[in-house]
Amino acid sequence: MSDPTHDFHISERIPLTLMNKYLNKGHRLFLDNYYTTPTLALHLLENGKKLVGTVRPNRRHFPGHLANADIARGESKFALSDTGVFAIKYRALQDKSNNKLKVVCLVLTDHATDHANTVAASSKKDNDDNDVVKPTCILDYNRSMGWR
Repeated sequence: MSDPTHDFHISERIPLTLMNKYLNKGHRLFLDNYYTTPTLALHLLENGKKLVGTVRPNRRHFPGHLANADIARGESKFALSDTGVFAIKYRALQDKSNNKLKVVCLVLTDHATDHANTVAASSKKDNDDNDVVKPTCILDYNRSMGWR
């Protein structure tokens, strides 16, 4: 019997193996950037599993124009592939303490196109006591992964 995951990298095989019995049941899977790839997102989408995961922008099939896009603090850019995989790049308002940019990239198949590029207030405030606004898919990811 052949292994249907043999064409995937080992980091992609782990969630595929663990989630195999849950395919085509409408569940939603949240992953961090070690496991998430656009290829894995597409495979799960084709098999009835929704994915939301942070992704390294240098992963194969991540939109190059998005990975190389310069974005201002608090800004986000979006890209939808013709296969239905949505990619997002977001830059936080505050950079890390060592002045390194705090940029988050996500790949998702879970949010509807009209909802994926919406923003909402987070639980954080800026220096002027205004709500920090983030893409809703990032807020969902943070809630589901236990980040605040």
